[in-house]
Amino acid sequence: MADSEEKKPVTPSDNAAGSTSLVKVITKNQHGTITERLRDPITNKFVAKPKPLIPSIEFKRIGRKKLSRLRDDGLTEYAKTIECLIERAHYDGPDAKMAMVQMKAAELLELYLLGKPSMSDDDKDALKTQGIKTIFVDNSIVSTPVQEERVEKEKKVPSFAEVTGVVTNQK
Repeated sequence: MADSEEKKPVTPSDNAAGSTSLVKVITKNQHGTITERLRDPITNKFVAKPKPLIPSIEFKRIGRKKLSRLRDDGLTEYAKTIECLIERAHYDGPDAKMAMVQMKAAELLELYLLGKPSMSDDDKDALKTQGIKTIFVDNSIVSTPVQEERVEKEKKVPSFAEVTGVVTNQK
């Protein structure tokens, strides 16, 4: 089955089954396909590979780690970002684009520092009444057939072919 087999020890952090060590088995079959499997040397059974984290969770974890890193000036990256947003929100310039930057920075600061504003009672009531409405249609009214009077039409005969009689050949 296997043309070549190479065994490599795997670190305990890569361990899927919880034992202290696993062996990585690399096999090459007759078609040339290379497969990697993890084998537990104690039970001599193959175990499942550890699944990686969901990309969005991994991305958030890396982002939080980078934002909490200390800079040379003693601030974290997150604190420096908030400081830059505050500077942008207080910038007084004659440019119209900078005025839009000011407004966006102020909105972001409000969202980050104060959180999402809660909805008023009127907005909550509007969502309750303007939600999805279900309308039931009485099926008995729709399914009753409509009686129509049908007038039979006369069959049309072409004017160039008047049939006066039918003659058959006798033998």
